[in-house]
Amino acid sequence: VLAGAVNVHPSVAGIAVSRLTDVLARASGDQRHATSQTAARVRVSDLDAIIIEVQDAVDVTGLDEAVASGVCAPVSFLAAEEVPARIFYLGVDGRPGHVAANLDVTRPGELLACAEGLREEGSTLFVGPSGAGKSVLLWRAARDLIPAARVLRVNRVEDEDDARALARHVRLLRPSETSPVMVVADDLGRPHTTGWPHAAALLREIPAVLLLGAARAEDFSPALLVGSTRVIEPQLDALLAAALGKRMREQGIPLRMDPDEAFQRSEGLLMEYVALLTTGQRLRQVLATQVAGLQAPDRRIQSEEARLVTAAHTLGLTVSADRLGSALAADRVVTELASVGDALGVLRDEHIAVSDGDNWRGIHELRSTTISELLHDSPPPRIGNTLARVAALIHPQQAGWMLRRVAERHPKCVEEVVEALGHSLNIYSGSAGDLAAFLEGAERADNALYARATLPILERARPSGLPLEMLATFVYSQRNQNLRFDEIGVKQFDNMARRIKNLANQLPARSDYDTTLQAACAGIDSERLRRILADADLLDAIRVLEAGHPHLSVPTDLVRSLFKRMPTPHDVWTATIWSRLAAVCHAHLSQTETIEILGPLDDR
Repeated sequence: VLAGAVNVHPSVAGIAVSRLTDVLARASGDQRHATSQTAARVRVSDLDAIIIEVQDAVDVTGLDEAVASGVCAPVSFLAAEEVPARIFYLGVDGRPGHVAANLDVTRPGELLACAEGLREEGSTLFVGPSGAGKSVLLWRAARDLIPAARVLRVNRVEDEDDARALARHVRLLRPSETSPVMVVADDLGRPHTTGWPHAAALLREIPAVLLLGAARAEDFSPALLVGSTRVIEPQLDALLAAALGKRMREQGIPLRMDPDEAFQRSEGLLMEYVALLTTGQRLRQVLATQVAGLQAPDRRIQSEEARLVTAAHTLGLTVSADRLGSALAADRVVTELASVGDALGVLRDEHIAVSDGDNWRGIHELRSTTISELLHDSPPPRIGNTLARVAALIHPQQAGWMLRRVAERHPKCVEEVVEALGHSLNIYSGSAGDLAAFLEGAERADNALYARATLPILERARPSGLPLEMLATFVYSQRNQNLRFDEIGVKQFDNMARRIKNLANQLPARSDYDTTLQAACAGIDSERLRRILADADLLDAIRVLEAGHPHLSVPTDLVRSLFKRMPTPHDVWTATIWSRLAAVCHAHLSQTETIEILGPLDDR
C-alpha cells in the first residue's frame, strides 16, 4: 500500500514500514507517562522523513539483484488466487494466494508447534509425504504467526552464489525485532534448493531473521536442519477432517461419503481423504477413470505428454516445452509443434499438468505419481522407456539428481537411464560443473542401490533396542573399509566382534555396486577429459576427478596443469582446495607420479 501511495521501491517501503513500526512501538511505550500536552505525535511528515532516510541509505540496485535473478521475491497475501474451490481440493501445490482466498482450513496444532519453533529456535521445517498439505500450511503459518514480519519467498538457491545473494538481500532489508524478516522456502531437498544449507547458515547469522521451510519426506536429510530447527510432521486428525468437511459444504461442494467414514479409510492422508469425501472413491480409482480417457486413439499426443510430464514430476523434475515438442516431433507423434501446445492446454484443463513459465510439471506430485503408475500398468511402454525419454527433456544440471531418484524409485531402470542421460544431454562435451553433478549423482545412485540390497539383511539381524544406523556403521566398516573389530584384543568385545564379522560376511561388497558410476565414466576418455577440464573452474575440475574415482583415466599432465593453476595456500579456502587436489593426485596416480608433482613428503 505504501509503495503505491508514494511511488517508492517496494523494498524501500518495506524498510520504511519496519522503521515506522519501531517509532510507533517506542511512542506507545512512552505514552503511559505522558499527558495530553506532552503526548507523542507521529505525523505524515515524519513518514516522509523516514522514506527519504531509507532511500538515501538503501542500495536499491543490490536489493533488486536477488529478485531480478530469480533467487527470491517478496510475498503478498492481498491478492486471492482465482481458483475454484473444487479445483483447489483436487490437490494443487499451495501458494500464498490460496491462503488469501481462505480456501484452506486452519490447523491449530501444527500452527501452535510452528509458532513455538519460530519463537524458540527461529527455524521450523514441515516434513511429510506428498499430499499431506505442507505447502498450504506453510503459507498459512507465514501469514498468520508473525504479523509484523516481512515475508520473503525463496524461488531458487542452487549454489553458493545464490546463497550469498539471498543473504545479502535479507541483510539489506534491515530486519529488526519489531519487524523481522521471515524467509520461506518450499520444496527443500530438490535440485533448485540444493544450496539451502549454506544459505540457511548465512541467514542464521543475521539477527531478527526467521526461517520457515517444507520438504517432502523422501527429500528430507539432516543437512536441512541448520542449527536448531523444529521439525513438524503435519497429520490428518479427526478435528481437521471434520473442519475440512464443513468447509467444503460451505463452498457448495457435494460430499459423496460421510466425513467420519472417509477419515477412517483415508489412512491419514489428506488428499486421500478429500478424494473419498468428494467422489466416494479412493484417489487411485478417481484418476484411473481420467487415465482411461487418455487411452482413446484420438488422444495419443495428450497421452504421450501426460506420460512424460508426470514421470518427470514423480522425480521432482520439470519438462522443457521446447524439448518436449522436439522429442514428440522426432518420434513422429506430432507433425506440427502447435499441436503440442494445444494438447498441453487440454491436460492443464483436465488438471493433469500445469506450466511454470516455459516448463511443465504435474499439478501435484501425489497425483502425478498415481497417474504415471496407471499409464504404465500395461506396458508397452515400460517405465524405463519413459524415463529414458525424459532424460532428453531435462537440463544437464539435473542429470545427477535424476539418477539418484531413479535408483530410489525404479532401481531396475538405472542402467538404461544413465546411458540415455550420457548420450542425450551431451554431458561429455558440456561444462565441468554439469559433468561433476552427473558423476556425483551416479555415485549416489550406487549408494541407494547398495542400501536397498543391504538394509533388509541388517534389519533382520538387528538386536532389539539397537538403532539400525549404529549397527550399520560397525558392519559397513568391517565389510568395506577393512576395520577389524576382532583384533581389538579386549575379551569382553570378542563375542560382539564375532557377530559383527559374521554379519559383515553376509553383505555384498560396496565395490560390487559400482555399475552406475562405471557406466557414467565409460564415455570419458583422456582426451575428452582434457578438453572439458582445460579452462574449467578449479573446484568443478576437482569435483569431476573426485566423483570419477576409480573409473576415470586421468593423465599425469592434466593433474600437473591443475596444480600449476592452483594458488599457493594462504587461507582456509585455498588450503582446502589444495588438499583436495592432493588427495585426487593420490587417488588417480602412482606414488612415483604423485611425488613428481607434489614433491617429497617432508617438503610438503
